[in-house]
Amino acid sequence: IIRKDSLSYVSNYYGWGWHAGVVLSDGNNPEGCVDWIPTISFDKSSYTVGETAKITWTASSAQSDFKHYWLVITNKTSGKQYYGSATGDDGDVSKNYYNLVITEAGTYKVDVYAVDHNGGGKSDSKTFTVSSIHTHFYTKTVTIKPTCRKTGTITYTCYCGDSYTETIPATGHTPGDWEVDTPATATNAGKEVIRCTVCTEILEERAIPKLTGPKPGTLYLDKKPSKISYELNEEFDPTGAVLRVKYNDGTIKTLTYDDVEVVGFDTTTSGSHKVHFSYTENGVTLNTWEFTILVDRQVTAIYIPHKPNKTHYISGEAFEREGMQIIATYSDGTKADVTAEVRTSGFDSTTFGLKKMTVSYTYKGKTVTLQFSYEMNPKLTGLVLTHKPNKLATYKVGEPLSKEGMIITAKFSDGSTKDVTHLIRTSGYSSKQVGKQIITVSYTYGTQTKSVQFSIIMNN
Repeated sequence: IIRKDSLSYVSNYYGWGWHAGVVLSDGNNPEGCVDWIPTISFDKSSYTVGETAKITWTASSAQSDFKHYWLVITNKTSGKQYYGSATGDDGDVSKNYYNLVITEAGTYKVDVYAVDHNGGGKSDSKTFTVSSIHTHFYTKTVTIKPTCRKTGTITYTCYCGDSYTETIPATGHTPGDWEVDTPATATNAGKEVIRCTVCTEILEERAIPKLTGPKPGTLYLDKKPSKISYELNEEFDPTGAVLRVKYNDGTIKTLTYDDVEVVGFDTTTSGSHKVHFSYTENGVTLNTWEFTILVDRQVTAIYIPHKPNKTHYISGEAFEREGMQIIATYSDGTKADVTAEVRTSGFDSTTFGLKKMTVSYTYKGKTVTLQFSYEMNPKLTGLVLTHKPNKLATYKVGEPLSKEGMIITAKFSDGSTKDVTHLIRTSGYSSKQVGKQIITVSYTYGTQTKSVQFSIIMNN
């Protein structure tokens, strides 16, 4: 049943119009229905395009039957609807406001519906007017940056879409200092220029007169550098080199390493390389005779593809290299077996447990190392017959030796003991010899062997 005062609401609240509800036709609300009008108010009675209309209405109480506010804003002049939806989640009575940014003139109608869960509710409707008077608020943006020679552009844009531009004057050149563009020689004049420090355009230039005076004729390397042997990637060392230049007027000048350029020096690859010095003055370039440098490889690391055969030792034993292989790698990518050239350290036979041993290899003053593990164990100091076999005097001819009940304990130099019954060997027993027999029990630990004896009786 649709209440007469809710017809306007139904025509605007499209989503609700398809839901069923129970509403009394006489206008009386059943228990649980919204029973108050959401009175609308504006912060102003009229507006201009570009302003924001702040729309509020009286809030509902947080009663269980309240569902949501439904807001419809329409420009009656243009027929354009600006809003038509709930302003918040179901049950949120605090969403009783909306801010509308006005973009066109006209008469605006605002409808607010307070909707309950039963499909009923109350509504209010008010209007406000908007005039076309608009004050522009422009945002400034540099759209084209100026350069030394070209102007730039600033664009001013209003949120309504209106815009205009201004021209930014060219910045003009920023001159730097005089710099040599083309050096002068004894045969040709040179040139120096002033450039713009921003765009590098030449702003001014002037000639540099030809060089006068004696011309260099010969470059002498009286003594080559002391160092002629290098490691890979090592830098050039000019120490000991003596260089002189002789001019066409007979004069001679001694040069420093800063006066010349070294040509052909390369330590990125091993082998011999031809090197010489070059000197340029007044446009004349001279070279010395060549000398040879030797570039050799350098060790980078060692590795152990095969450990020694023996890595478990008993206190007092010496280290054994047998089976160990050490390979060295070099800076030129080559490898070599250097087992015979390495040194070992860190072997200790006085303390027990898992330990580290160091292997070192030195090549041309550089030492590289690696480590591997070995185990040091205590000495076997004795063997004890902790418990004799259960059977000692009841043997008959042909019976085998019985070890049942026998316990053999090994003693070690660190004070520890170990049951080695399952590791022993026996000797001296004969199943055919009548009478008393001495049985020997032996246990071998590494290279050490200890024994203990007991006797049995063989009956006829």
